[in-house]
Parts: sequence; structure tokens; C-alpha cells
Amino acid sequence: QDWLKLEPLLAQRPYPWDNRTLVTKAETLFRDWPDHQAWRKARAADTSEALQEYLAALPHGRHADEARARREQKRSGAPSRPDPAQPATDSWSNGVGMDFRLIRPGSFEMGAALGDRTASANEKPPQAVIVERPFWAATFPLTNAALRRFLEGDDKAEGRAAQLRRDRSFAVACRAGKTPDDLPAVGINASDAEILCEWLLGLDGRPYRLPTEAEWEFMARAGSAGMYWWPDGDDPQRRAVFGCGGPAAADPQRANPWGLIDVLGNVWEWTSSTYEPLASGAASRAAGPLSSEARVVRGGSWRAKTAGDVRISRRRSMSVRTRADDLGVRLVCDL
Repeated sequence: QDWLKLEPLLAQRPYPWDNRTLVTKAETLFRDWPDHQAWRKARAADTSEALQEYLAALPHGRHADEARARREQKRSGAPSRPDPAQPATDSWSNGVGMDFRLIRPGSFEMGAALGDRTASANEKPPQAVIVERPFWAATFPLTNAALRRFLEGDDKAEGRAAQLRRDRSFAVACRAGKTPDDLPAVGINASDAEILCEWLLGLDGRPYRLPTEAEWEFMARAGSAGMYWWPDGDDPQRRAVFGCGGPAAADPQRANPWGLIDVLGNVWEWTSSTYEPLASGAASRAAGPLSSEARVVRGGSWRAKTAGDVRISRRRSMSVRTRADDLGVRLVCDL
């Protein structure tokens, strides 16, 4: 809406100001706005007819290639976007009490809508993203019970796991026995998370990892295109942990339609993606081992003051060395 106020000025030449960056950005927005609106309409309908309507109106539009691919996919009967009304049904549990749900491939629009005035600039513009491979996602962040299992391991051995067990600044509250087993473990940085994945791999041979930022938002949305995964009108306090004195144990009423509990609120969750603009495509890539000082964390935490602070599209940059009392980890696992 703020950009629309510039339209009368953009009609004037020469421009009444010298900021060429602002002029270029505004011109681009006005040029692409019809395409953006048409694509949102086609994506919302998600039928071959709607995609064909988009292509008929904008055969060379910004989303034409994806529209053609999705149209052919639908005509061939191949699976595309998961039905948001159907939660994932396949699940399993590992030896340390972590439950996992199958997240099937699909596509979604990542980030905040252009008209969302509550969103920050780093949440825009929205990007069409395809999650190409299925993966398993933990239904809840790593708990203190699982972390205590890790701490019980041999701290005299060689290797990164033993070194982390000897680090007295790691898992301070958990070591002191002051936190219940069923609460999410906190004080975990990006390097700690990688070591925990290696430890779990050694237990059952499964390839655990952090989700990319795109995978995180895809599974958090569970088919929703709104600010939250729950329907408009639901009480956010029933659906997310925020505005309180600390983390909370899992509660099924805070599970999204795909069975993932507390994707919003409770604890911030690490991703494997570097913190860059959405348009860069970095959200769909895993960074190399601690190759960047800044990673993206998502989901908000119990420290959030309002529901607006736990919106799905909210992004935050975090140093890979940060340990905090509202920062945890939700692991995923490749098939």
C-alpha cells in the first residue's frame, strides 16, 4: 500500500527526486503486480484450469515455466501439493524417544504476502518453492530426556561428541537436573546440533540433520498460506507457547495438521540455511559445515510478547555459536 502512494509521482517525468534505487524498485513492483496477483490466484485454486488461465493471460510471465510444469503434472496424474486437510500418517520413533512424521514433497509460497503490513522486509517478496524430496520431521523439538541420554555417553573418548560432553557451558540446566525430561532442550548452538545428529546416526544409522529454511517453513505451514498454520479465529494462546515464563511440554492441541507440535512458539529452531534474502534461493540450500557465521532460526519462542512475534514467515539471524534459554532444535531425517 505504501508503494501505491508513489504511483502519481511515478507518472511524472522527470522524477521529483534523485533516489534512483527507490524509483527502480517502485517501477518493478508496479510492472510485476498484475503477474503476482494472477499467480496467487492460480496457486490458490491449484487446478490445471486455473494454471491454464494464468498461462493464457501471461504466457511469458515470471511464473510461466512453473505453471506449465504444474499443469502437465496435474494432467498426468502425478502427485503435486499435499492436501493440507490430510495430516501425514506415516510415523516412527527412534531409540531415544523422538517421534517422526513423514513430510511428503510439495510446493508452497514462502515468505509473507506483499500486502502483509506486519511483516519485516526480510520476509518479502514471497517466493514459489518446491520441496522435491520427502523427509522425516521430528514431531517436537529435542527434549531434555534425549539430551540427558547424550550426556550419559563416554566423555573420555576421542571425537566431537566426547568433547561436547566435557564442555561445561553446554546443557547447563540439563546437567543440573533442574529441567523436566519432557521440556524442549535449550542452550544448543548450530555446532552442538550437528554433533547431536552425528551421535544419533551412530545409534541407529539414520541420516539426521537440520532442516533447510524452506523445509522448515513448508512443514510448519502444513498447507496453510496464512500468517499461522491454524485457521483465522483460533485463539493463538491455545496453539502456541508465547508470552510466558519458560518452555512447555508437548501438547497435542498445539500440533499442526501434519502432526508437528510447537512449530510456532516454545523455542526458536535452528535451520541449516545461511541468512540471506529470500530471493537468493539460500533458504532451499543447506550451508556447509558452519560455513557461515549467521544461520536462520525460525518459529519464535516462549519469550515472544505477542502472536505477531510467532508468525510463520518471521525470520531471524543467529550466530552459529549462540546458546540461549529459548533456542532449541527440531531435527529431520532423510529417507
